[in-house]
Order: sequence, then C-alpha cells, then structure tokens
Amino acid sequence: MENLIEKLQKANNFFSKDVYEVIGGEAEKFYKKSFRDEGFTDKSLEKWKDVKRRTNPRPSQRKKASSSGSRKFVSPEGVETSGQAILTNSGYLGESIKYEVTPPYIVIHASGKGDDGGKIAQVHNEGGKAGRKSKQFDMPQRQFIGKSATLKNLITEEIKSRLNNL
Repeated sequence: MENLIEKLQKANNFFSKDVYEVIGGEAEKFYKKSFRDEGFTDKSLEKWKDVKRRTNPRPSQRKKASSSGSRKFVSPEGVETSGQAILTNSGYLGESIKYEVTPPYIVIHASGKGDDGGKIAQVHNEGGKAGRKSKQFDMPQRQFIGKSATLKNLITEEIKSRLNNL
C-alpha cells in the first residue's frame, strides 16, 4: 500500500510541475526540427515552398554552388545551386524558438533578429506582406509553429514513458 501511495505522490508531483517542462521541451525540439526538415509536420511533413536562390539562381550563385562543399540542389533547369537551407541565413529565427511555463499555460514563441514583437516570425510562419513599405512583397507561408497531431503523439508517448518510470 505504501508503494502505491508513493507512486501516486510522484505522479501528482509530475503532473503539478514536471509535465509542463516535458510538454514545453518536446514542443521546442519539434518546432526547431521544422528548420532542419524545411517544412512543418502536422500528420505528415509539408515541405516549404522553395526559394529563388535554389530554383533560379543568379550567375554569381551558380559559380559559388559548384565550388562549395555544401549540399547541392538542382533547379528544374538542371542548374546546380547552393545548398543553404530555407530560413537559415543566420539561424537566429529557428534558434529563437523558446517555451515559457506559467501553469497552467505553456507559451511557445519565436522572434527574428531585431524583431519587434515577433512580427518577422509571424510573417514567415503565416505568410503575408513583408518588406519595407516602398518594397513590399508577398511572403509565402513557411509554417514552423502550429497545431500538430505528430507533436501531440510525441508528447503523449513521452508522458507515458515518464509515468512508467516513476
């Protein structure tokens, strides 16, 4: 009986504080993985729209791509292009993904370098108008944070695993 009471106390402690860190940590890892995958995973991976530097590089980019040791991509025209991943110019946006715990809430947020209130992250995640007022353009959606059935399953499995190890 004492063993049962001890396990129930451990489970209660887990659900009153540790579970938030598990959920936040899993979400942060999952959303950062979107940058490595170059797409967002709900039930399956939806790749982001490619960027012009890979699909239609300028002549200067073609020369760099053929002499670099990085990953190489071939455009539809058969031109070998630079392998720089999408949304990773500085890496700041992906690395800015963090979670904050204020029970009963877990907030996941991201911000671009010098970003005012997450506007850069939001326009990349949702798509929309970007750039200066004089040179605006439509940014395609490249979602990296959002609801995900896969993330929900990962969190559920991690919680089960932690509970089994109490």
